[in-house]
Amino acid sequence: DQTYGNLLKSTSFYESSFIVFVVAVVPAVCEETLFRGLVQKSFEQKLTPRLSIFITAFFFGMYHFNPYGLVALISLGIYFGYAAYISDSIFVSMALHFTNNFMAVMAYFLLGSDELINAAPAKNIQIAPQLIIFVLFAVLFFSYFYYLRKNYSRLISN
Repeated sequence: DQTYGNLLKSTSFYESSFIVFVVAVVPAVCEETLFRGLVQKSFEQKLTPRLSIFITAFFFGMYHFNPYGLVALISLGIYFGYAAYISDSIFVSMALHFTNNFMAVMAYFLLGSDELINAAPAKNIQIAPQLIIFVLFAVLFFSYFYYLRKNYSRLISN
């Protein structure tokens, strides 16, 4: 955690820009090229698209060596894989991957490491604002799926 925190420390706009490049741009391009461009496309040659997406997502989750975030990473892998398959372009999954990483970097810049890493559970938690945010993100998530299905002709079979 401390090493990662040291990587994300910046004192200027240029350092912040470099951090965004290293943490958001490079992984989005490299990981999507590897997982969606090579691995998933290779599996699609012999397996159904759905199975190809799930296997690739599992490898994507395992690649990150984070047992606490494995379910979330596999879910992201499925989301990225579905987007890449339906759109027939890894640029869509690259944009989604970049957005995810960029939001994480911005949260770190705005909240700091203490708030994100060492945050203790709140004593008096209000569920309504968190529920509203969850519903909002769920609507955005499923709206994007609807948009992909409506505007791209490829559908997952099996």
